[in-house]
Amino acid sequence: MCKSSSKSVGAAGGDDALANGEKYRTAREVPASNDFSLALGRAVARHLKADDSAVKARADRNLNRARAQYEVEPQWIREWQRLLDGPVEVLIDVLTSPDESARVLRQSSPFAGVLTPRERWAILAEVKAARRAARSA
Repeated sequence: MCKSSSKSVGAAGGDDALANGEKYRTAREVPASNDFSLALGRAVARHLKADDSAVKARADRNLNRARAQYEVEPQWIREWQRLLDGPVEVLIDVLTSPDESARVLRQSSPFAGVLTPRERWAILAEVKAARRAARSA
């Protein structure tokens, strides 16, 4: 579904597409939420590599809670369930991909509770620092 990227947090360049198909030209043009989403996805991927069964179990519980809120199951729930039921490598690929489809899917992530608040704050600080560095470059 998505290709992995070795780009560092905040180093978004010409590979990130806008919704209308145009490309971002600089890191300044990429919304901060995209950088944060990708950084969070990478952190969740590290947890998956360390203990995929515990992370997948938490995501399954979160998806089940989300399902209970809808009369008709949304596509994003079906897509995350398909990924959770498949190979962990494919799941990690989506979590770490800068592709637009992966970015959109990460906006409805079932991985709440996998990262500690301290981890989330550290990631936010890292993203902010990378964006400041990009602005001053």
